[in-house]
Amino acid sequence: MPSLNHRLFYRLVRIFHFRWLFLLCRRYLYDYVTIEVIKDWGKPQKPFFFKKEADLYSWYYRSAEKGVEWLEQGVYARQVMTKDCKVLDLCTGDGFFPYMFYADFAARIDAVDFDESAITHAKANYSAANINHVQMDILKGSFPLKDYDVVIWNTALDYFSREQQLLVLDKIIDSSKPEFVFVGAVPKVGEHEKKHSDNHVKHFANTGDLRDLFSLRFEQIEIFHTDYKHRSTFYFKCKGPKSQNL
Repeated sequence: MPSLNHRLFYRLVRIFHFRWLFLLCRRYLYDYVTIEVIKDWGKPQKPFFFKKEADLYSWYYRSAEKGVEWLEQGVYARQVMTKDCKVLDLCTGDGFFPYMFYADFAARIDAVDFDESAITHAKANYSAANINHVQMDILKGSFPLKDYDVVIWNTALDYFSREQQLLVLDKIIDSSKPEFVFVGAVPKVGEHEKKHSDNHVKHFANTGDLRDLFSLRFEQIEIFHTDYKHRSTFYFKCKGPKSQNL
């Protein structure tokens, strides 16, 4: 049983635990990230990456509007990983997902992006001993390793032409184990969906568009679709690279 002094201490903590300060800080973070989004995305030229902290800190106040769509990419990629696997995260952006969803499980994560500001942000906010942030153009040069277990390409596939997409797929296959898993997401942009950035090059309107692309390089392809108020997204999982069967 707690002593009288301990019980008195617990009661004082309950009275003076400064919950008002917690609520004030949470509100400040919400207002801060809202201003940051307006500042980043209110320009004519949209940025090449989105700061996921805006989703994280605004989720409490806008959960009914936002839903859980913004978390799906991390969850879907995490579920194909095995303990101490090696992961390549292409077009990592702000680095949120490798840090929050993969770093506690993977042995090594190479988080790659061409945008210097994205890598700078990732290093400053989402660093871990097993995350290697790399600034590089994925169309040029070689990936850091040759034996990845999992390769992730989230919400960036549509920034590339078909020729470029196939080039990257070939590089992925050459840099991974034969039994590796390739997963990712891409926004659906059809008749009723709006595009989210002028930087996008190739849009995907249905699962057939994605299957046509991936069937050129993979034997096993799984695709599903989620639909929210503000965004529709395709998720894919590919295995069995065809180059291994030639």
